[in-house]
Amino acid sequence: PRVWHALLYTLCKQSKPDEAKARLDGLLDIGVRPLRETYDVILKAFCFHKQWKKMDDFWLQMKDDGVDLGVQSFRPMLRMCAETGQAERAMFLYDELLSQNLEPDVALMSLLFRASAEAPHHVPGYEDFIFEVMAKFEGLELVPHAGVYHAVIYAFARACDGDAALF
Repeated sequence: PRVWHALLYTLCKQSKPDEAKARLDGLLDIGVRPLRETYDVILKAFCFHKQWKKMDDFWLQMKDDGVDLGVQSFRPMLRMCAETGQAERAMFLYDELLSQNLEPDVALMSLLFRASAEAPHHVPGYEDFIFEVMAKFEGLELVPHAGVYHAVIYAFARACDGDAALF
């Protein structure tokens, strides 16, 4: 599996995620169990190339194949949510991550802030979306880095809450 991982990683780095996925499917057909990292690399490549539909399909395939998801698996999905304006889905993914007893890290929470920025804050029920993410972040007692601060400022600025962004 490590050798196959190296090959599929190389294909993804060469901007050939479709070919990597086809080879992964071939491995599954002959009974080779790929590493979780192999799935993550292909998912990340689909995200990098903004192939959202293929990414969604591959995410479902990962679950069907019984891949033991890790925090790294959720990062591209949250990035997709941030770039496609799916703030609510990002929250569902976060809940799924917690249900699998995975511990979110600072990078993942930064992506969750970015995704929460895309919520329709003018619609009732979404006005406190960013504050919910903030409460989740504070509950984890993680030490923020500059990326988190940028994501928080961006989220509040998108919500037209200048005072919160400034604070």
